[in-house]
Amino acid sequence: SVFGSGNYDQDKLELDRELLRQFYLERGYVDFQVRSATAELVRERNGFFITFVISEGARYNFGDIGLTSNVPGLDAAAFEPLLSPLLGNGVYNAKLVDRVVERIAFQAGQSGYAFLDVRPRVVRNEQDRTVDITFDLVQGERVFIERIDITGNQRTLDRVIRRQFDVVEGDAFTSREVRDADNRI
Repeated sequence: SVFGSGNYDQDKLELDRELLRQFYLERGYVDFQVRSATAELVRERNGFFITFVISEGARYNFGDIGLTSNVPGLDAAAFEPLLSPLLGNGVYNAKLVDRVVERIAFQAGQSGYAFLDVRPRVVRNEQDRTVDITFDLVQGERVFIERIDITGNQRTLDRVIRRQFDVVEGDAFTSREVRDADNRI
């Protein structure tokens, strides 16, 4: 992050902005926003003042949690034990939601449903400050990765970026793996 090095780097500032967002989303602040981020060179020219203007909003708890399946032969009830980290009306945590999505997708893959798409449907209840989530299990299209093109990169070797992907050309496409790679990059 920008704080660990002695040099200013716009990319590191953006990384810190994203880390702040994740920090608040893991602690129940679903409306969190970084309104602005600025860096000012100190008078002595040996450092920077970094200023983040944020709006955290209200803190939310988990509300009703459920599952639906639109896939023939796939019973949503088989995945209900995987929802346990979200039950009990604890503080909303986006990281836990992502973990549940990953576990459902993994279990479905182990059961032969490799192209299953897990779509969390989120409903915010502003009055009681809860977040209801229904995980929709939907049969995804069978799509395969033909080619991975990396554009706009002028600093990093292609192979360094490609290491962030768990997929290669010819693999089955899953949006989750692409989103995970995007987050890692």
